[in-house]
Amino acid sequence: MKSLKSFAIKAVVCCLMLSIVPLSGCNSIRERIESNRAEREEEEKYKFDTDKDFLNFYRREITNSLRKNDKSALRSLFCETVIENTDDLDEGISYIFDLEDWDQVDMLRSNSSAYKEFNSGEHFTFVSAWVDIEEGDTQYRIYFSGFASYYVEVKSISQFSKENTGLTNLLICELDENNKPVEQACYTINGIYYPGRQDIENIVDTVFNTYSSTNDDGSYIDTMTDEALESIMSPELLKSADKDELEAFIRLIRYGYNSKEHNVFFFMNEKNGSYILSTVIHLGLDDRSIAIIVRDGLIDGAVISEETDPVTPKSGEIEGFSDLVD
Repeated sequence: MKSLKSFAIKAVVCCLMLSIVPLSGCNSIRERIESNRAEREEEEKYKFDTDKDFLNFYRREITNSLRKNDKSALRSLFCETVIENTDDLDEGISYIFDLEDWDQVDMLRSNSSAYKEFNSGEHFTFVSAWVDIEEGDTQYRIYFSGFASYYVEVKSISQFSKENTGLTNLLICELDENNKPVEQACYTINGIYYPGRQDIENIVDTVFNTYSSTNDDGSYIDTMTDEALESIMSPELLKSADKDELEAFIRLIRYGYNSKEHNVFFFMNEKNGSYILSTVIHLGLDDRSIAIIVRDGLIDGAVISEETDPVTPKSGEIEGFSDLVD
């Protein structure tokens, strides 16, 4: 009898254990389902399948933020990576809202184009767009660009990157009677263009946005003279930098390289009164991380790395170029 009771107790315990296991398993499955659903909903909220979808959404949200005088709404349209790494974003936003009252904004014309790229570890759709608006008797064009979708590979699985999806750049300019911009300006650096950026934009355009060009015989075409390049560098850098590094840095800019302008950000991080700007470039068959310091409108330091992770240049030094630039 005792053995029967013992058997019965064990049986009851086993049944309880068996009943608990499926329930915990169901909870685990349910949690995964809910997690996957949340990820899909987040992806659908932030990604766009076509450049037209991207254009329609952002032109509406940009103009709505102007009409409502809502600086935080405009700021929120930028991707998280840009917001976190662009120190003068609020200056650009203030510049736009100081231009007009923006209480009678009407949308006029618009257009867009898309660029898709598939790389090892990532793939994305980058969109460049513009919309013409009218405020009272004045017309403006708003240029804006950003990632309609961005995916990174994690353990061979493609995962949506919310922090890299959204606006990266924005520029607003007045139009003349022929619907042409009154003044031309670059807006290469992430964030919003304002006049105080122009000197830095010019340096970025010189250093980062150069491409390899050749003559018919295959020889390289110089994009700038040594003297012209040295004129945008600080006297302290020219004096203290290693001569081999300086020569290699100048040679890289003169002969050019392929800039990865669509999928890598130009960060504009302010540090000790200077700006640190960085990006990733194609050099030969490899990608390299490159960064410069700009102080008082002049280059005050530069570094290039074999890795693509962000690098920090040192004031008065040029590093890494003599090893990587032939």
